[in-house]
Amino acid sequence: MKSLRHLLAALALLPAGLHAQGDSLKTDLVSYWPFDEVQGTKTPDLKNGYDLTLANLDSADLVAGVRGMAFRFNATRSTYLFRTHAGADDLPANKHASFTIAFWAKANFSGQADKRLFSEGSNANNDPLFTLGTPNTGTRAAVDVFIRQGGTPLIDHLKSTASPLDGVAWHHIAFVQSLQPDGTATRALYIDGVLDALAIPARPAGTVYNMNITSFGAVLRTSGAAWVNGDIDEAAIWKRPLTPAEIIDLRDNGMPNLAPPLEPLLVNSFSADFRVASEGDTTRLRWDVTKDATITITPNVGDVTGLSSFGVGSIDVPVTAPATYTLTLTRGAEAPVTAMVSVSPRAGVAAGWRWVEDFEGLNAGALGGQARWLPAAGVFDVATVGASQATRITGGGDLTAKDLRSLTLVEGSSATLFFRFCLSALEPELPVDIKLGLTEKTIRFQGDFASNIGTYVKLNRVANGPLTLQAVNGIGGALTDAAFSFEADRVYNVWIDVTNNPLGTTDTFSVHVAEDGASLRSTVFNNFSSDREPQEVPLLGFPQPNINFVFAVAATADQSSQAVAIDDFYLSTTGGFNASVPTRSLFGKQPPLPFRIVGFTDNRTTGMVTLEWNSRSGEFYSIWFSNDLATWMEVTDSIPANTTDPTTTLALPGTFTTPQTYFQVRQ
Repeated sequence: MKSLRHLLAALALLPAGLHAQGDSLKTDLVSYWPFDEVQGTKTPDLKNGYDLTLANLDSADLVAGVRGMAFRFNATRSTYLFRTHAGADDLPANKHASFTIAFWAKANFSGQADKRLFSEGSNANNDPLFTLGTPNTGTRAAVDVFIRQGGTPLIDHLKSTASPLDGVAWHHIAFVQSLQPDGTATRALYIDGVLDALAIPARPAGTVYNMNITSFGAVLRTSGAAWVNGDIDEAAIWKRPLTPAEIIDLRDNGMPNLAPPLEPLLVNSFSADFRVASEGDTTRLRWDVTKDATITITPNVGDVTGLSSFGVGSIDVPVTAPATYTLTLTRGAEAPVTAMVSVSPRAGVAAGWRWVEDFEGLNAGALGGQARWLPAAGVFDVATVGASQATRITGGGDLTAKDLRSLTLVEGSSATLFFRFCLSALEPELPVDIKLGLTEKTIRFQGDFASNIGTYVKLNRVANGPLTLQAVNGIGGALTDAAFSFEADRVYNVWIDVTNNPLGTTDTFSVHVAEDGASLRSTVFNNFSSDREPQEVPLLGFPQPNINFVFAVAATADQSSQAVAIDDFYLSTTGGFNASVPTRSLFGKQPPLPFRIVGFTDNRTTGMVTLEWNSRSGEFYSIWFSNDLATWMEVTDSIPANTTDPTTTLALPGTFTTPQTYFQVRQ
């Protein structure tokens, strides 16, 4: 291993005040990843234990590198390395005003537009992004620099003057940011130890970047993208600018020998795949902790050190009653470190169904970031609808998804996705354009989901038109309308039967619909083919064998936040389809009371009349009168609902001269 590399024997003969070869490279070093080995699901950081997790990689992807071994990345398999950082970590590099990022790369830019060798992004927001990669356009093997975050100057695909990405030889790449006395920070790119002539605008004083993920071989934000074909070796990050001499030293001699780090007892993550499970089902507990600790989980689990590989492991636990699991790390006489996660059962779920989401217990407001729903684009909203919590669209241009994890639909298997929805009677003039279903496509921006998605249905309505359910049959196919009518303020159940066929063939699906409570359902689409194409999509990569996301996307920019509410996602147990209803619905609009005047008083002496009616939130009303029930005149209009005191008092018009006067309240 490179970590056992020896310093020069002349070390003891150096004059006082001079450092040995490479010694200064240890100063303010944050991470050094030799990329020599695989330890379980990780490759180690020899400085601070910020080990990188392997995504679709294993030891077979290690090849001869500049020094020792290196990782070979494969875009077809969507391979990359990553770490999601805790707030106390010294990563990502962009949390520091000064830093250096250095690595060796051998990659060919040809046929690889806009692929990423190194990236820092965020799993909370797709906006902040720092990348070094292949050029997004052009015919030169340059290194492409891209830096973005809303409210800061955009570094928009600036390209080095040198052309190292020829795919023939290894080349050393170093990005250096240096804090200046005025608070700005200069940026420079070194290729093979030589300062490149590329002029990169300085970081403005006071700029703070909100990244929390480091990745090699691809961009990683809410999900992966821009996978590269190529080799990467000897990566390191410092929280200071290296000098030109140090960069040459690093290029020529590599990193000095580092003592193996003693990692602190730390729980990087401890989670349940799902916070709720159908009563009697299981959920998977996962952990990522210090690799040399003893790991126990209570209650009723015990020592799971043997189930862990370098601190990473998982176990399925039954969910029969609410439980809080505590993971405890111990090592010698050190103080134990603990983390907890709670799970609970959902009673009354029909046999053969696994809970995915019903939005109960989530906070009102934005769905993204809660219960592992990705905040990819726009905002889906959690709100109370009827006697249940559900999700609604807040404005259009929205995309969210939830990773199915242990419920992933693996290649060759079949399952049914169930959900229900309700169309509100409010604001029929606003359009609806919502797609719901299953995909393995990268979750990035709403515009990526115009087509080439997977197995899904679309809820569609033009302004003032009826709601229709649609689906696409085959790659590039047209939308087909279901022969099914939907009425406002009623709940409808949807079943999507999906077969995940092998890569290279399209998946197949059928769709069934029924009004909630109906004894029969209608098959509206039978044996349709997925629209997911087999070839690479620019930046979003190749299709992968397993379907791992349930998603919702809303394209129309002006649709109502109250138009459609969605609830109760369930997935059938692996092995086939399920035609039953997983659980009874508490969802949807409560049946409205008959619209009527419920109170009336008048005073001919004062000339005032008071009307009270059962108004409903979000609606407006007008008041009319008639002396003969034949001719009606409007007294006032645009009265908003007032559910706390639904009364209106108004002066009697001067035309009230007959013995009898009739009033109407119109919605």
